[in-house]
Amino acid sequence: MYDILQETPVYKFMTKEAREEGLQEGLEKGRQEGRQEACEALRQVIVDIVRKRFPKIVRLARKQVAVVDDPVRLRKLVVDISVAQSVEEVTQLLLAIDEEEDE
Repeated sequence: MYDILQETPVYKFMTKEAREEGLQEGLEKGRQEGRQEACEALRQVIVDIVRKRFPKIVRLARKQVAVVDDPVRLRKLVVDISVAQSVEEVTQLLLAIDEEEDE
């Protein structure tokens, strides 16, 4: 009886659609996990750069980047902090995160 049911167009349609939905959900979950992993890696890079160049503000860096969930913003911070010339400049960049989050 099950074999007969499997041959019906409705059964085939429903199972095909269910597989497609499952695939889409899996892809979306994978993208989200990849994005989270990228953000975590970029946060760590920022903290490492600050620790090496401006150790007095490591705690501020860790706190500020923890709230950023956008890999594009984090990559920009990596570049900006890497080329910053002073601890004051880096502090301004880090404190600007709060202002951007409020927008």
